[in-house]
Amino acid sequence: MKKICSVVLLLLVLTACSPPPAKESIVEASGVVEKVETGSILIKDFQEEGTEPSTDGIRFQIADKYYIEDGAKIKFTDISENDKVKIQLAKDYNVQETSPAQINAKYVIKIIKLND
Repeated sequence: MKKICSVVLLLLVLTACSPPPAKESIVEASGVVEKVETGSILIKDFQEEGTEPSTDGIRFQIADKYYIEDGAKIKFTDISENDKVKIQLAKDYNVQETSPAQINAKYVIKIIKLND
């Protein structure tokens, strides 16, 4: 049992230490924060580069992947309604057809608050 726990712990540590995805495996999108909720934000005008903006909002249930443009990490509470954001997603992300639509946190690399 101890060996199994050790192996699982080692795998978790190695996964956490893995380098970020290569630039070509990242999709960038943008939008405007419509609503800030406990542990999630709703983005309106979600638009992947080269596509038309979505008329529906997309919810992100993420509490620890927020940054500002210079790369500094910020707290979830530093995000406000009407903030413009850039979202870096894994290339293989998908949108869950819920109401509102959602993107699973495992596909989100960063949500970057843009300066006005």
